[in-house]
Amino acid sequence: MVVLSAAAAVRADVEAGRPLDEALAAFTIDAARAMGLGDEIGSLEVGKSADFVVLDRDPFAEPP
Repeated sequence: MVVLSAAAAVRADVEAGRPLDEALAAFTIDAARAMGLGDEIGSLEVGKSADFVVLDRDPFAEPP
């Protein structure tokens, strides 16, 4: 069994041709909604629980 980190999975999706915004959504808000938790987690909004990262560059500006 192959286990990928979320970052590696997003990268693999993008390399397979999925737009970055769709790949990020698949692992954030779409996953939260699939678990029935879209009102609690999955996006940065007032009242939601969240973990987030601080990046030193814009991932949308970088080539895949």
